[in-house]
Amino acid sequence: MQTKFSGYGFTSEQTVFKLTGAVRALNVTTGKVEFARVLESQRTFLSTSYLQVKPADVERELVRDFLEKAVRELVLAITASSPAEPAAQVLVHFESVPAGAEVEVDGLYVGITPLDLRLTEGVHQVVIAKGGFRAWEKRIQAYEGLKVSVTLAPETYEKAAGEE
Repeated sequence: MQTKFSGYGFTSEQTVFKLTGAVRALNVTTGKVEFARVLESQRTFLSTSYLQVKPADVERELVRDFLEKAVRELVLAITASSPAEPAAQVLVHFESVPAGAEVEVDGLYVGITPLDLRLTEGVHQVVIAKGGFRAWEKRIQAYEGLKVSVTLAPETYEKAAGEE
């Protein structure tokens, strides 16, 4: 928004700059949105025939104000929230073809397929592997009753030149 004044041999222009944006904070363990806000930053600048405002300065100040406000609101939301409850435990079933593959969850060996396993609800890194087969590696969103079924592909080896 701009307001201009001209008179008495003097010209001035008042400009209001506004930045609006959405800020979200995700819990990387559960995938849950813990904080979501639409925030706004606004600055008013006066330009005259003697003093000019540079657009880069305006942008920098708006972004700085916006980010400072986002950090303040996030800190307030975190400190105001009650202590986190322990994540719910859910039953997840793992199976593979062929059976007998090793299962790792979040870098820890947990057993051999077929396997029923209690995990905390949320995102986990899973590796299912068996000798002679390519390992299957994915991130899963664990929830009650999830069934992870994997068909492992045989490893293929390229023959060296001259081999039959």
